[in-house]
Formats: sequence, structure tokens, C-alpha cells
Amino acid sequence: MATVKGQLGAVDVPGTGTLTLVYTVPVGKEASVIVSVANRADTITVLRVAHIKAGVLVDIANKDYLLYDVSTADFVSNLAPVRLRAIAMSAGDTIAVYSTTSAVSAQVNGIEGDVP
Repeated sequence: MATVKGQLGAVDVPGTGTLTLVYTVPVGKEASVIVSVANRADTITVLRVAHIKAGVLVDIANKDYLLYDVSTADFVSNLAPVRLRAIAMSAGDTIAVYSTTSAVSAQVNGIEGDVP
């Protein structure tokens, strides 16, 4: 079984108010991941994170969102990271992130392996 551990995907979210693909599980694989989103500027931004089941960005549904319109103004600091842990993913599943401003980074870390 071929296994990949560590960073599976990373992006600089453009801040255009559209979802940006971070990671898609390859065919024949499964993954358990942690999604981290960091606001690199001390400015208020609004975030969304979606786990799209075996689909593509154009097929997103309300049920796919893990976070929706969460403002960093609600955190202790605009610089506080957001982490979503223990997300089980199947082949074709996608993680995508949205931000209303630039200077936001997103990473998907975890374990990806062959489907038994």
C-alpha cells in the first residue's frame, strides 16, 4: 500500500470571493486530513471551507460547507488560525477554501493511502 503523509495540498487563496481548490483525493485513494486556514494580514476577512463529496467546484451544495461566512472579527485575533480536524475523504472528494480578502493561506495535511 502506497501511503503519503504530510502536506497534501496548499494554496494562497486569492481573496476574490470564489472557492479555490486546495486538495482532491486521487482515484483509488482515501485520506484523513486536517485543514488549516491562516490569515496572514491583521485585517478582517470572511472564510468558507467546503468538503465536496466526489464532485467539482461547480457542483457545490449547501451541505458541503464545513464553515460558511465565518468572520475573523469573531476570533480573539484576526490572525488566529482555523483548523478542521479528522476529515475522512474518499476518492474524488475535494477541499476548497474561500476568502473575501487576499493574504490567506490554506493547507491540507494528513494521510493518503490506497483503498483496501
